[in-house]
Amino acid sequence: MMRRLLLLSILALGVAGCATNYVVEPKPLTEYAPSVALDDVWSTGVASDAEDLNLPLVPATDGRRIYVASHDGSVTAVDAKSGDEVWERDLEVKDLDSWFGFNQDMHLSAGPGVADGSVAVGSSEGHVVMLASDSGKVLWDVTVSGEVNAPPAVGAGYVAVRTSSGRLVVLNASDGSVAWSFQSDQPDLTLRGAAQPIIANGMVYAGFDNGKLLAFDLQNGKQHWGYTASTPSGRSELARLTDIDGVMRLSDGNVYLAAYHGKIAAVDASVGQELWNADLSSFKGVGVDYSSVYTTDDTSDVWAYSADNGSVRWHQDALHGRKLTVPVPFGDAVAVGDFEGYVHLLSRDNGSLLGRIDTDGSPIVAPPVVVGNLLVVLTSDGELDAFRLAKQSD
Repeated sequence: MMRRLLLLSILALGVAGCATNYVVEPKPLTEYAPSVALDDVWSTGVASDAEDLNLPLVPATDGRRIYVASHDGSVTAVDAKSGDEVWERDLEVKDLDSWFGFNQDMHLSAGPGVADGSVAVGSSEGHVVMLASDSGKVLWDVTVSGEVNAPPAVGAGYVAVRTSSGRLVVLNASDGSVAWSFQSDQPDLTLRGAAQPIIANGMVYAGFDNGKLLAFDLQNGKQHWGYTASTPSGRSELARLTDIDGVMRLSDGNVYLAAYHGKIAAVDASVGQELWNADLSSFKGVGVDYSSVYTTDDTSDVWAYSADNGSVRWHQDALHGRKLTVPVPFGDAVAVGDFEGYVHLLSRDNGSLLGRIDTDGSPIVAPPVVVGNLLVVLTSDGELDAFRLAKQSD
């Protein structure tokens, strides 16, 4: 693949009710001696994930296949080992403005969520669609109030859905019927998108645009505890944004999260007690391994914190302004994608740059996905690439 010239970019936050851009000049890539390399394993074309629309259409895996949803209504399953397409399903809705009853493409806005042999996606029109993971057969299609703005969470017989109206809707996975719902207090101004809920231990954990993380009983919706990760401050509405929009992780009985204009924190998943926090603003979320919590802040600096006590382990600003994804642990490194289609590997130990590889040149906005020994990356132009760490010579 050919290297490309770097261009200046604008870090554009999708803010509901406001059109505001923050200008963050990206650092140019510099030459260095890589200590690790990535080998291309396979590459395949899937539909675009509509990067310009700032939609949470991210790859998901069940360990055998990788599932990709597109804004044009297509859902694709790809074999993780070979990169071959297993199935593709084009989802449609009835065009109510048509005299002839024609259908039109469903405008997917979030997903997929994958578990228990099922794949769930959500649409801008409020559709939640469940498909069989082995065939792509549509199992059910229901409508909730508001755009689905986070990948649905699937597990334990339920589907948890976040909507643009600030609502959490929990559906029965068998037929899509509503088990219960919760309406949060919704600020007038929010970032576009939401954090994917987490289903585990008979609970559902959900982050909201008011900066709160709430834990509910999965079956009946009873709230067990609440935690505030960010509180409004500042004079302008923009400065008072408090969204929890990025990736949350559950690990070793703790929920790890980061909030915009708030903090990165570890919270005991059973009782909601804060274990530690550090001041940080991020709308990307966190990656977690056995020792560290990694995040990309809102200027695309990368940070690593001790999972035990929240102390800073390292800070890397060499990729400042490059609109990085959330860091994802991969081998002895953490992987991030950037706005020019580069994948960067950083040392888990000290954050040093270990290696990089380019894709098709379009932005990587979805977090990379680890499937066994493969790192899978989706670009905004719809290229799905799988990489493997190259074997080191003796």
